[in-house]
Amino acid sequence: MKPLSKSRYLLGLRCHKLLWLDEHEPDPSPPNDEALFRMNEGTAVGERARAVMGPGVLIKSPDFAREQKLAETQRALDARAALIYEATFSAGGAVVRTDILRRTDDGFDLIEVKSSTSVKAEQLAEVAMQLWVLRAAGLSVPRAFVMHLNSECRYPDLSNLFVTENVTADVEPLLADVPRELAAQRAMLAGPVPEIPFGPYCKRPEKCARFGECWGALPEHHVHTLYRIQWKSVEKNLAAGRETIDQMDEGMTTMPPAKRQIRSVRARERIIEDGLGAALDTLRAPVAWLDFETVGLAVPAWPGCAPFTQVPVQFSVHWTGRSDNRTRAYLATAGGDPRPALAEELVRACEGAETIVAYYASFERGCIEQLAEAVPEHAAALLRINERLVDLLPIVRDHVYDLAFHGSFSLKKVLPALVPSLSYDDLEVKEGGSAMALLAQLLLDPERIGGDDAVEKLRRDLLAYCERDTLAMVRLAEALRAMS
Repeated sequence: MKPLSKSRYLLGLRCHKLLWLDEHEPDPSPPNDEALFRMNEGTAVGERARAVMGPGVLIKSPDFAREQKLAETQRALDARAALIYEATFSAGGAVVRTDILRRTDDGFDLIEVKSSTSVKAEQLAEVAMQLWVLRAAGLSVPRAFVMHLNSECRYPDLSNLFVTENVTADVEPLLADVPRELAAQRAMLAGPVPEIPFGPYCKRPEKCARFGECWGALPEHHVHTLYRIQWKSVEKNLAAGRETIDQMDEGMTTMPPAKRQIRSVRARERIIEDGLGAALDTLRAPVAWLDFETVGLAVPAWPGCAPFTQVPVQFSVHWTGRSDNRTRAYLATAGGDPRPALAEELVRACEGAETIVAYYASFERGCIEQLAEAVPEHAAALLRINERLVDLLPIVRDHVYDLAFHGSFSLKKVLPALVPSLSYDDLEVKEGGSAMALLAQLLLDPERIGGDDAVEKLRRDLLAYCERDTLAMVRLAEALRAMS
């Protein structure tokens, strides 16, 4: 059995079945555009951290050559290197590659680099596992740190990009559990697939990559799909023998959308409230239907931006309610700050609209506020757009429930249920995570895309995706009007 890496150890901490599947039935599909983007972002953060720390010995042997990496690390230790990057150690059936080892008078400091803006609980568990392996391998490591991104940093001054926090006191109490958990994981991997009950770890800190393999066997309208239900309520219902929503009563929740969902599932029919037409009447014509696409970089690249600032770089506007209904779209080009030109085009695109509609409009509102701050010459006009901005999501959420929603009111859930003739299936770019990754590449590293033809094709694909979002709102509103 191959030794447990820190990433696989974390899988096991979250769920033994998840680790077992990763070992015995790995997902054969390659990482998608968003996953590759996140990996590249992590690499960029690591390189920045090494530049901040200064010259040191970088262990360059490939990951698959474990014995070679161990030997190269030992040579760096024997040479009394002051800083060692990506050193590898093995002990207790585990192998770890550390981001930074800093030599001190009493041994070494372990420094874990993270592309987050704070220290998270799972990071402490990861540091504890590394610290235990290093000490078990015979290294003196009295202190541990997490070096993470600083939310107060603003481009172009990246001198304070990182904050380094001493987490030794938080990690030391976790060390005693590491060898027991390592042994438990290795024993589990040697046996059959474990039976693990469903739990909050299936969706937090993010939805499990193997979610469908476990939850797909559950009956339709399982209680966990109730709108915004807390896990303790899921457990309470299951303990009482209520597995599906039709076994629940409206009095078991205080939220109107959840009550409507229970009513819909029990009646096996779509629910439409009487106030839908009046709510739609608030969308005074002419209407501009607006959607943004953004890029959020770990290492900011545009003036005034912090790590992960969501910078709008593309928009689509559909018009309805005027004689020259049209679509206006804008997609930034590589080189320089994308916001000044985008802000100017946005003001022009929305000029004359009585109402501007977005789906989950708090996101668009935040983008516009950021644009107003970054492009002060258009601030007044941009903020007038926000004054006319209306959210379509609560109109749906507060008046309609369809069985196909399964407790979600995201546009990707609502659209196929209410407008089955329109989808994203015919597009090259089908979802927002991929769009963000491809936009980042288009604007910051277009050479990797290929020649001019490849760049132009990608621009067309991205424009088509953003335009589909605004067309989806138009068609959704038409469907809602027909229902009202």
